[in-house]
Amino acid sequence: MALVFARRPSRKRSKSRTRPNFVDVLRQSLVYARLPLPQSEYCFSETRRWRFDLAWATFRLAVEVDGGGFAGRAVDVKTGRVVSIGGRHTRGKGYERDCEKYNEAVILGWRILRVTTDMVSDGRAFDVVARALHQLRQERDGAIHGNLDSGGKARHA
Repeated sequence: MALVFARRPSRKRSKSRTRPNFVDVLRQSLVYARLPLPQSEYCFSETRRWRFDLAWATFRLAVEVDGGGFAGRAVDVKTGRVVSIGGRHTRGKGYERDCEKYNEAVILGWRILRVTTDMVSDGRAFDVVARALHQLRQERDGAIHGNLDSGGKARHA
């Protein structure tokens, strides 16, 4: 498939308007909700210098905000159709590097939530992070108070 890059239609925007930093937007929404504060750019591996966008080391929970899933557009010369070209997280080497990073994190005991910028914008990212933190707090509190069975699940009275 031969591709010719298409120009995006120009949108006149004020020069003072900048694209939001979606990691900061998510972090701020967690602050407003008085949820435990994450560390930004948390380095979980000294040997590879891998970092998480947001992390709660005490819970071993990390959030990665993936942007640019459909970063560009091109025109298929044969069909004339406009097609999307993936961003860093969906292209070969970028995707492969992400797999290495996430696999190593899981081996080290981390839970990783991956969200998109759209999920941050519409609140789905906040919801999933809040649910995960709630679940991990319950697990921690159950373990502290001896309310877990031998399999690590909450005992029901």
